[in-house]
Amino acid sequence: AKLDQATVTQDAAEFYQEPLADVTSTQAADLIAQYKADWANWPTDKGAPYVDKDGDGTYNPVLVAGMPDSSQGDYPGIANADQVVFFVYNDSDPGRTTNLYGSDPMGVEVQATTWGYNQKEGTLGQIMFKKYKIINTSSTTFDSMYVAQWCDPDVGNYTDDLVGCDPELGLGFAYNGSPVDDDFASFNQAPSAMGYDFFQGPAVAGVDGQDINGNGVNDAEDYAVINLKKVGPGLVNLPMTAFLYFSAGNSEWTDPQQ
Repeated sequence: AKLDQATVTQDAAEFYQEPLADVTSTQAADLIAQYKADWANWPTDKGAPYVDKDGDGTYNPVLVAGMPDSSQGDYPGIANADQVVFFVYNDSDPGRTTNLYGSDPMGVEVQATTWGYNQKEGTLGQIMFKKYKIINTSSTTFDSMYVAQWCDPDVGNYTDDLVGCDPELGLGFAYNGSPVDDDFASFNQAPSAMGYDFFQGPAVAGVDGQDINGNGVNDAEDYAVINLKKVGPGLVNLPMTAFLYFSAGNSEWTDPQQ
């Protein structure tokens, strides 16, 4: 999407943590220069996503003045997204892993992509999408693992927040415990709420021995969605299977199927 001056100023204010009125033309120009550099040097070689317009499975941009031209060839990011952030992290440094959680490196790399849509009044504008690719770089076979979304959802003033989960939607959520919140009230607004959903959980051969028809047999109707594409047949996406919360020294585990 094209950036207008108001959007650039808003981005610069958030990036430099300055009030809108204090954003300088130099800060705005520096941010635009960084956007251009990121676009021209998008790290597809490290796993960053791109739009494969010619469908050949390789990144073949058409460069105009050193920049990928989205109208002519492959280009960085997610199709139709207004902003995309990509980063990679791993546990290869034993000094960091033992200092943080006391664990030796396991040999795991995660390629993370976060993206969103500039739709202030639209549904997509209320969602931040995140996608993770987990790679085993070690010589050890991991035969099982847990995948979880950790979050610290402060809904305005954090002292009165409540949480829960919806098993049918596979949704964990947080909301204000009272109809008025001090932080939101300062803007003359009612408190908001937020949710976390696994749109595309890990692909498995059925869930608890059942396929989508509940007959225990994986058939041609069973498809999972991985990397925004259908895969199968014989696969389904694993839904949320547990929900855990921690609050002021207390924790509680909830089986969302109960």
